[in-house]
Amino acid sequence: MRLEALIDTFRVQREWYERTKIASALLSSIARLLPLNFFKSQDSYVEPLEPLDTAPPRLRRFKSRAEAKRWVFENFDDFAWIGIDGSHISLRGMTKKGIVAQTGICVYCFNGNGENKRNWVNEWSVLRPVTKPRPGFTFPDVNTERYIQEIEHCRCIVSFITEGKFPCDDCKARLKDCPNREKDLSPLTKKDNIMLMVDFPLEPSWINQVMGRFEARRELLIQSHQRVLDLRGDVLLVSITHGSLAKDYVTTIIDHLDEALWEKRSNLDMQDLVETIENWKNKYKEEAERILKEWATKNNIPLAGSPLDYLNAIFDTPDIRRLITDFDGLGSYFESSGDRSPAFRCKRRDMERFGFGFVTGYYFMPWGGFRREDGVARADDWIRVGFGLRKGLGEDGNTSFLNRLHEAVLAQIILGHGTPLVLARAHLYAASSKRKLIQLILTSLGAYPTHKTLRKVRPI
Repeated sequence: MRLEALIDTFRVQREWYERTKIASALLSSIARLLPLNFFKSQDSYVEPLEPLDTAPPRLRRFKSRAEAKRWVFENFDDFAWIGIDGSHISLRGMTKKGIVAQTGICVYCFNGNGENKRNWVNEWSVLRPVTKPRPGFTFPDVNTERYIQEIEHCRCIVSFITEGKFPCDDCKARLKDCPNREKDLSPLTKKDNIMLMVDFPLEPSWINQVMGRFEARRELLIQSHQRVLDLRGDVLLVSITHGSLAKDYVTTIIDHLDEALWEKRSNLDMQDLVETIENWKNKYKEEAERILKEWATKNNIPLAGSPLDYLNAIFDTPDIRRLITDFDGLGSYFESSGDRSPAFRCKRRDMERFGFGFVTGYYFMPWGGFRREDGVARADDWIRVGFGLRKGLGEDGNTSFLNRLHEAVLAQIILGHGTPLVLARAHLYAASSKRKLIQLILTSLGAYPTHKTLRKVRPI
């Protein structure tokens, strides 16, 4: 019986995979056909920063990992990278209540010339105990304190590089003995381009999810996020998310498919899409009929006979809509790992609601194992690259600087074997072993386990 259940489960998963693959191929075909005014409406979630009818410029293809690393070593003398990551320790079962926020920092560049040219890296961690709540808080909040500390260290390093001083007087995470001031960061100040890489989203929709019922927490998080967005004028602010499920682009296409594609474009222009849908319907006729009937019955919609009904039947099926990602919808733009999709400006409503405006962009790229199925990219790993918009990054129509940003992101991914090197090293310094974390608690806060905690680990 267990074997039969396993086979049934596999069969269902396979069916969903086939349907998702077909829907993804359709979306990817649609991507190249959409007119620009389609994205100008107030309800659109995104707006292209580059033409959609052509793929962005391709980087050279590397025959080996050694060749790729040599390309990085030879072409990025003008760049410096900063990576920030954080973790936290909650004090449960201790005599003193509070948290310990820990931030890992890694800075990287190439230093010297000719035979004296070397990789230059500096990496360290910063530990900060928090025992007193902030105004408006009833207790120290773990996620808030960790997030604030990450942002303040971003500002700290960038300020020293661009202004030659640390912003200690304006720091929301003040430390008596901050190790940042002890580091030699002078090689970074000689670079023309500074890239700050973080692993949290630049579109802070998550603030609504974590702020709870405390207005003070919401305002503090919004103010902190504004402080990191303010850095985009001085550095290339980049957020890296592996396997992001954000669906700004896909949702835009699905929500406005009828009006934008079918009513405003001629049948001749849509012929390729119609044929694609017809081919799918002919190949999977029974499956298409079943999906269409389920959708029509659930939504009380009479069946008409056009291919659009079959497309709506797929897209309006909640499970299919849940599975399709922006990466799937842009799959036809990718030919190999390291390629990127066209870039988009994010137009999420929460960005305006929080007072930020539409200040971020993003694109997608596949990495790792790569294959193509039905004209759509299938990658073992794919990355959403978010970036703070500024002059030169698409808004003025010049995408050459955006290409350079992508090269710098790819350089870090090559050095880090799939994850940007500075983020991987920052994470290493932000995450300590359990024993080390306990030692940090004991030494930083002077806390020690309660008798109840000790009884759980040591017999009476």
